[in-house]
Amino acid sequence: MPVLADLLFFVAYALISTIIGLLLPLTLPGISPVLAAIGGGIAFLLFAQFHQALGQLLTRRRLTRAIEQLKAEQEALAEEVEVAKEAAQQARTELDETMSGRNAEMVSQMKMIETLLRQVVTKSGPRHAPASAEVAAQPEAHEVEVAADEVYDIMRNALEENRVDLYLQPIVSLPQRRQQHYEAFTRVRDAAGHIIYPNQYLEVAHESGLITTLDNLLLFNCVKVVRQLKNRRPGTRFFCNIASAALQDRDFFPQFVDFVEHNLDLSNRLVFEFKQEDVANHGAALARDLKLLGRLGFQFSMDHVTDLRIDFAALAERHFDYIKIPAKTLLSAPGDIHPADLKRAMERHGIDLIVEKIEDERTVVQLLDFDVDYGQGYLFGEPRPARAASQLVEAGDDHPAAVPVRSAG
Repeated sequence: MPVLADLLFFVAYALISTIIGLLLPLTLPGISPVLAAIGGGIAFLLFAQFHQALGQLLTRRRLTRAIEQLKAEQEALAEEVEVAKEAAQQARTELDETMSGRNAEMVSQMKMIETLLRQVVTKSGPRHAPASAEVAAQPEAHEVEVAADEVYDIMRNALEENRVDLYLQPIVSLPQRRQQHYEAFTRVRDAAGHIIYPNQYLEVAHESGLITTLDNLLLFNCVKVVRQLKNRRPGTRFFCNIASAALQDRDFFPQFVDFVEHNLDLSNRLVFEFKQEDVANHGAALARDLKLLGRLGFQFSMDHVTDLRIDFAALAERHFDYIKIPAKTLLSAPGDIHPADLKRAMERHGIDLIVEKIEDERTVVQLLDFDVDYGQGYLFGEPRPARAASQLVEAGDDHPAAVPVRSAG
């Protein structure tokens, strides 16, 4: 196309030059035809020179624009390369941090497992005499009669053969009775699969030191349940009861603290629960561990409350967000302590009241007069195996059916 355009221009220049050569004799008398022809030729050459100069100018402009465009594209490409380098570096850093975090998590988890296994294998104790008549005379419904001197062997074998199960009992909102949270319990099975309840083995477990291993397993299994739920029902929390013996286990508990430091997503799921007596007797080392857990976002609960004269401000400062009070204890409070005032004092310090051991409708009616928000007891649901209970959590079953009332063991 440019060649054809140049040809047309030259034809036009030749035509114009010819016309000039013909008009010169007419406009300038005395010029010979030869000079007129020479003048037309000169005009043609001037037109050709002008055309060439114009073409070079346009070409230079096109080249300049092309060079500028190439420079812009080069700069943009350089910026993209730099961004890609930064993204690659960031991805590499995140991958390194993730791998490092996972490795640290795996190491801390393996340490816990190793400690648990060592406790199962090495902890031993003497054979025990039969339990007191008071304990033996109050079996739970559906319990299997087990001689006290057999309980230790059953527990040791259950630990070694993984027959220690996690059970969950719902904590409901009142008056709606919707399942909000769960408390975790440990149940032991014998070789035949029969459940051995706490009132049958707790005395032996405390005396032999196996209570520490049971509580450590409870914590470990709670973590597994939370992991299985992932992001479902984010407001649901799991209360893990920790006995004083487990708190004083300086092999396992510091390792557990190290583990949760690498799993901060557990902080809005796990609530560590301590007896009122143990809360009052925390040692310096344990206080440091609990303070660290509190700073990491973990919450604490106090149960087995017998004395209602509680320093709520001190508990709130130590990251206690829940207090569980048995219904009988709350309803029979001393005359100078009114349940409604007690709840309002807790609310002022950001502490939630959970009334436990609720076993009949009459108790619920009495508690509603005091504007109690949460309740727990066999009236709302008995402890169930974690697999079945976690299915309810995942399904969001907010209305558990009442079950036959029996002692909470």
